Amino acid sequence: MFSKKQNHVCGNEKVFYIDFNGEYLSGTAWNQFYTNGNPVNLPASGLTSLQKNQFVQTVVNFFKGRSIVITTDRALFNATPEEDRQMCIVSTESLPYFGVNWSGVAFTNSWGTGTPVLIFKNLFNGNMLIAGRASIHELMHTIGEYHQAIYDNCNLVVEFRFGEGIGAFNSWCTIMGNFNQGNICTPFIGTPYLPDGCNLTQNDFAALNEFFPLKPDDFANQLSGAVSAANGAKEFVIETSGDVDFFKTSGQKPWAKVVSNNGHFAVDVYDNQGRYKQTLKSTNSLGLNMKINISGNRNNVYYLKVRIADQGFMPRPDIAVGSGVLSVSGQQVL
Repeated sequence: MFSKKQNHVCGNEKVFYIDFNGEYLSGTAWNQFYTNGNPVNLPASGLTSLQKNQFVQTVVNFFKGRSIVITTDRALFNATPEEDRQMCIVSTESLPYFGVNWSGVAFTNSWGTGTPVLIFKNLFNGNMLIAGRASIHELMHTIGEYHQAIYDNCNLVVEFRFGEGIGAFNSWCTIMGNFNQGNICTPFIGTPYLPDGCNLTQNDFAALNEFFPLKPDDFANQLSGAVSAANGAKEFVIETSGDVDFFKTSGQKPWAKVVSNNGHFAVDVYDNQGRYKQTLKSTNSLGLNMKINISGNRNNVYYLKVRIADQGFMPRPDIAVGSGVLSVSGQQVL
């Protein structure tokens, strides 16, 4: 489950509330345009606790490092000013209630108007990664983003830009295109699906930065400010392509475990004199473990610099360092 810090608002953070419990929908644009003004009783999602957690964590991972709180806390949503909040209702299916068969929908530029994002889980075949992405996609509509399309000499090729790459690590998609494919789904700078879209540029990053600005750098970017995460985990974000974060570890059998579920990162290792020793790169989206094996004094401090390994991916890793037994693969031993 997402951490407690996701369930309170600091400063100018906005709130995206995900409702799995069913809603009595009235007075919204959905009622105005689809139900002749009549209220609709949307049933609860029927998802298991595990499925709910997978859905929410997908959204949390996408927005890590930005000034937005992802929550299932209705009290927090109610306490937030309307202009700073958005609801996402996750229900079963749309056809019986609206007469159309949607998987997910939102009104463009509807953030903070009281009209919720709607996600209907029956069309996702239990895939909560894709369902969670769908809610991000619809949320992006509420802040004014359109579909990322592909044109050829202003002839529409496809409304939903398809992803690129192959495999469990290198495949990716744009969140405003076809988000059903790709191991990593990101914002994009491209051409929107609009009547004159081929002559326009849609910058999803700029829209996100305007509505949900990046938070200040969370950990030091110099060795002298390295934070010890000994025997405990630290959650952190590589906020920009040039950001680095420093940590340190020591102990009789020092180790470090860095995990990112969305990107390709590298760890540069330095000794206690700040001398470079080795670089380890994540080999897949699950991250890496590394065990620091040295001769002589095993209590030396080691410094770890976490950074992006390839441009285009923004890892949102977790790190834990400590001492003792940690199972690692041979090529990840220093």
